[in-house]
Amino acid sequence: MGNKKSESIFDYADPYDIMLGTWNGITTSFGPDGHYLGSVASIVHMSWVKKGKRLRYVQEEIANLDEVLDKHPHQKVLTQIVKHDFELEVNGKSCRSVNPGAEKVALEGTETRPGTYIFHLTFPQGDYYNNQYFASPNERHIIGPFIPSGKGRKVGMVVSQTFTRVSYDVIDPRFDGAGKHGKKGRHK
Repeated sequence: MGNKKSESIFDYADPYDIMLGTWNGITTSFGPDGHYLGSVASIVHMSWVKKGKRLRYVQEEIANLDEVLDKHPHQKVLTQIVKHDFELEVNGKSCRSVNPGAEKVALEGTETRPGTYIFHLTFPQGDYYNNQYFASPNERHIIGPFIPSGKGRKVGMVVSQTFTRVSYDVIDPRFDGAGKHGKKGRHK
């Protein structure tokens, strides 16, 4: 075995570093009884605006959501789950959204151990709780319930997402992590 040290491109001691880059993913929703409701493909771009302090998160759907989710019982909130553009203020292992803008989505999260995160997203339509864990540095799994607002507060659907990193860089030419367009770059 020797004294050779294993190295990774990511520093697991720095929360959220493992999330950086461009990711392709699929979001699948299920009813509370487990029946399949539908799937939507999306792409995610994540980059530090200020290393260790502010993270930019952009998620865009790949398909025509109106068509794909035509008869989905939670069409409006699922559209918001797969389409975001906001920044997260990072404080150690915790984070919170700082500019939800027109989306009216608030997010709070924490890293519970390296590569495992818990998030709570609050939408006008209800709450989405999710657990994110990394099966490998390039594969992220997300699962959790959506609880609609109102009386009863029962599970409305379960959302399961799988993302595969396609680049360590943000490859969308419209996004550079600092909110500027037309630049491609390595995360710093």
